[in-house]
Amino acid sequence: MEPKKSNLLFYSIALFFILAVISRFEPILLKMSSLSETLPWFIFVLAFPLLFLAAYHESQLDYKHPVFTDQPRKIKRPAWMDIQSIPVKTVFSFAFTYITIVILHTLEINTNIMGLYNIVPGGLLSQFLIFGLSTFIILFSSYLGTMTILIPPLRILMKLISLMKPLVAKIITIALGIGFGFSLMVLMQTQFAKNSIGQYDSFSTNLLFIYLIILGPIALVAISDWYLKRRETQDNTFRDICFESSTKKPSIEDIKKLEQTLNAKLPQDYREFLLSTNGGAPDKRYFKYINADQEEDILQAWNFFPLTWHGENNIETIAALYEERFSKKYLPIACANGPTISSSTDAVICLSVARSDYGTIYYWEVSAIFDDSDIPIILTKSFTEYIDSLEK
Repeated sequence: MEPKKSNLLFYSIALFFILAVISRFEPILLKMSSLSETLPWFIFVLAFPLLFLAAYHESQLDYKHPVFTDQPRKIKRPAWMDIQSIPVKTVFSFAFTYITIVILHTLEINTNIMGLYNIVPGGLLSQFLIFGLSTFIILFSSYLGTMTILIPPLRILMKLISLMKPLVAKIITIALGIGFGFSLMVLMQTQFAKNSIGQYDSFSTNLLFIYLIILGPIALVAISDWYLKRRETQDNTFRDICFESSTKKPSIEDIKKLEQTLNAKLPQDYREFLLSTNGGAPDKRYFKYINADQEEDILQAWNFFPLTWHGENNIETIAALYEERFSKKYLPIACANGPTISSSTDAVICLSVARSDYGTIYYWEVSAIFDDSDIPIILTKSFTEYIDSLEK
């Protein structure tokens, strides 16, 4: 899913949670309760399907998209908290702030420090500012705990649900949210066994317990599956193709050095290729493309340039050779129709690192590279797609 298509949804849900947080301000809460005792709880139950829906759409975001990968990483975070979308961060922040406030209020833990916003002069606005400050101070530790406990299983659950058809996945997501919110509401209304719990309340408690029973194994299986796939990917990236004459694998520092030279971040799949294979001659080397005459033609990918090699045919050397023409937008990654690009009849396979066509693979004839009237030919939209297109 393209990030821009989801932003409106995320910000709309975030606006709901902002208003929901404001609704817990005591004067507003009292007015709402005077209109209907169920209105504050209705907002609370509604919060969960919206939160689950936001988490589902967050699972659809492609964090390899240049909108995210081009952003500098100033703070190192654990992988499961690495939410790179600002709209998603906004939703989660206000959602868990609101949920934590309701829990504290229900447990009769006062977020109004020493009754400050009841005695502060200056009217409703000043009182509301004090409410915000005192709530933030009281909530901070509870908020961090809630985020840390709930976000990982929520994201894992949504990853699993996202494997279903979109319409079915959204219906299940909303149903789970309503069920969870309603059950939690009934449980909280008993103030955690401070009041007598009847049969109906026991049912809700059991329902929450069933949620935990279901989510526990799902989380364990999902984490194990994710870990094994991650190890398998790191150890056997592009394992369906054998690369002959591969050289010593580069380090992360080598890749970062190349990215600094290019002043651009390499696509994740190409980074994994360099780390696991570092170039070489593939046993599947034939690929199809549409030539200038709009006819299908077949060419060979002879050799993928290594990142670290003492010879002249490495990525940095080739990139420096054509730097003036490529302008660091296209990175030559392989040669076609020959083991080197010394001949005027040869061609290069290029990877775009520009924002406009990030990750796109091009075919470019060497004889035409210095011809301003000629343009490279698009082969595939990504490096993985290009590798998958190679045939024996």
